[in-house]
This record gives sequence, structure tokens and C-alpha cells, in this order.
Amino acid sequence: MTSPHVPTPSLSAVFGTSLKQLTGNLGATVGATFVWGVVSMIVGFVIGGVTNGSGSWRDDPSPTGAAISAILDGLFLALVLSCVLTGFFRIARTGHAEFADFFRPTALVPVLIANLVISLVTAVVTLLIGTGSFVQWVLSLVVSLLLSLMFVWTQVFAVGGGRGPLDAIGDSVRLTLARPGTTIMVVVLMLILMILGLIAFLIGLIFTLPLAALILVNYYRGFTGEMDLSLT
Repeated sequence: MTSPHVPTPSLSAVFGTSLKQLTGNLGATVGATFVWGVVSMIVGFVIGGVTNGSGSWRDDPSPTGAAISAILDGLFLALVLSCVLTGFFRIARTGHAEFADFFRPTALVPVLIANLVISLVTAVVTLLIGTGSFVQWVLSLVVSLLLSLMFVWTQVFAVGGGRGPLDAIGDSVRLTLARPGTTIMVVVLMLILMILGLIAFLIGLIFTLPLAALILVNYYRGFTGEMDLSLT
């Protein structure tokens, strides 16, 4: 649950704390990010082969292949999020995490169900708006972005707060509505870090992705009153 009486930690404080936490756990975070990146590529290749032996369903989509691939992708994404967020919450709360902490799933089922609900809601809204015209396409894109902002805190509430899937979604929506400016700033900052990582020949992602995750986790801790008041 969010705490409306807790002041929002400043960007400089959260960024500095997150950077310090990252540098203090560089081996574990970089190693885990690299391994998960490799595993993700392998899993993506395998899923493409399973759903269409002659190539990825994305190149020659069929309803069955697309459905199977979407389900498998969703399962894998839930596993990754539940594992890596476990490691980052451990760093944020204790100051230290082991490499293995990033491979121990927490709240896997709630994260999976929440992801499915979010995907379903987004798909239904997009379907209702339609994409037949340019205006509909733009409107659908805008609504999808707004929904992404509403749901951005869902997984951290599930993993860090032990919330059920629907409670985590509800808490995320309430937090975004209560702190819209900061939520947008956090999302933009995370996107900038990812872009910088991509510019650095992808290698930079193994540094910028963990930093972005720690920023998200630490802002969550600040919003919920868990973060030390010295960070505000």
C-alpha cells in the first residue's frame, strides 16, 4: 500500500543511492543481467522453433503459433521479473545480494496472473478503439502508453510488497494517479538508461538495466514509506 503522507524522495537521492547500491554489487548484478540476457535469447530462439519449425511465427504468423508463443513469452517474462526483482529488492533492503538471489523467484504466480490481466485489459481496450484509421491507431497508441504508466508498479508491488495480482494492479494504478509526475519521470529515466545502454553496443545494458531496476525499486520503497527518511 502507498503512503500519501511520505514525501517523494528526490531524484538525486534515489539516483545516487541506486548507483551506490549497484557499484557495491556490481559482480552479482552484471553477471545476472548477462546470464538472463543469454538465456532470453536462447528461450526466444527455442520458442520460435517450437511455434513454427520453419521459422518464427512473427515472420509467417498463424493464430495457433501466435497464441502459443504469446503464452510461452508471458510465462518466461513472469519468471524473469519474479527472479530479478527478488535480487534487486535484496540489494535495496540489505545492501547486498548474491548472484543466486537473481535466480530465486518470488511471487511468481501473482506476477504471472498480473501480467496476463494487464495484457488482456490492454488487448480489449485496443480492440474496442480499433486501428483501422490513422486517428484510431494514434488513439490506441496513446491509451496503451497511459495503461503502461498505470501498471508500471504492478510487479514491484507483487514481489516487494507480497500483494496478490489484482491488489498489485490496483496499488499500481493508485500510485500512478497519486504521483503522476514522478511516475512519468521514473519511466522516462529508465528509458533513457536503456537507450544509453543500447548506444554502448548493447554491452552497456548490463550496467544500465540494473541501475534502472534499482531506481524503480527505491522509488517504490520511498512511496510506500519503506525507504529511510534520509533519502527524502
